Amino acid sequence: MPETFTDEQVLEQFIRQLRQSSSTLKIDTQQRDDEILMNIIKEVKAKLNISWSGNEELTQQLLKHIQDTRQRLMNQDKKVNIILEGLVHDFRVKYPLAFEAGIISVDYLSQTIDTGIEDDIEAVYFGMYYQRMFDSKMTTTYENINVLIVCEHGFGVSNFIKAKVKQKFPTLHILPSRAIFEITVGAPQIELIDIIISTVKNAYFDESLEHKVVSVSPLLEQMDIDSITRKITEIKDYTFFSKMEYPIIQVNGIYKSKDQLLRDVCKELENEKYVTKDFLESVKKREALTPTAFGILAIPHGAMEYVLKTTIAIIILKKPMKWAETDVHIVCMFVATTQDVQEQKNSISNFYEHLSDNMFIEKMIQSQEKEDIIKLIMK
Repeated sequence: MPETFTDEQVLEQFIRQLRQSSSTLKIDTQQRDDEILMNIIKEVKAKLNISWSGNEELTQQLLKHIQDTRQRLMNQDKKVNIILEGLVHDFRVKYPLAFEAGIISVDYLSQTIDTGIEDDIEAVYFGMYYQRMFDSKMTTTYENINVLIVCEHGFGVSNFIKAKVKQKFPTLHILPSRAIFEITVGAPQIELIDIIISTVKNAYFDESLEHKVVSVSPLLEQMDIDSITRKITEIKDYTFFSKMEYPIIQVNGIYKSKDQLLRDVCKELENEKYVTKDFLESVKKREALTPTAFGILAIPHGAMEYVLKTTIAIIILKKPMKWAETDVHIVCMFVATTQDVQEQKNSISNFYEHLSDNMFIEKMIQSQEKEDIIKLIMK
């Protein structure tokens, strides 16, 4: 005789099966999200040579973000926090490497769920996790910077300052002390000095050396440490930009359209072995996502994976050009390798900050020669 079940037993069995099915589905979903995370990490590693080294908490937070984003987009909900819209430009400028990692992450996720993601805000969200990882591993080095200490207070005070400088900046190279009258143009090895830390009030230094001088208190207080830090940043910026070559700097540039300008500039960069042939398409893709014009300035950029060597291409247009919804007068394309973005992130960020300075932009527009623009960049 076939076994019979009461209605209650049938319902209990159905619920049991439903729970088992839900549990299996949950496991499958978790595995899929884990796989997406691992593949995003692999994509970023392959294209930017950046290995994920976030701690367990940060990794779990990134996984949770993937889960939430995937679920939201599968539900056709493409709304993101509009408060972040104003931060997209600043994040892209201050944290270009993290933003690039965010773009790669969003591209992969978009392909995985077959839903187009056309907003840089999503890239900022993902990029923030990578920037947090960078910040947790960040160490500042000041290698290859030679420092001379000039002190009028005697050997003991000079050594006191030297010890405090080494404590704060252990990788600086402190040169043997000299008397102030010995620090003149043409003196032996004077060209090796990058920074002069001086306790001498109203000291006179040759005009060619003045920009290297930091005046400090004999007790080297916090404000003095801040001054030395700023001077080191200036030196590192100058060194980075002075070693760079600038094959594309044009004054009174004439182009029929934005497309022609981007095509010609990228082609010349390719011919000069700064980028590969795929760089132009990556620039167009970025422009399609979000136009890169800000007032009279446009800062188009492409994917770092197609960059072979770092440079800055600057076009001062003879007449303003239509760029999305605005008219631009200057086009600045910073083409940077992943390595330089990692090692010179402060210098690059400082340059972008200059681009937000109206006075700096005005000086560029007024420049008549390529050399004038290069001098502006290196200041």
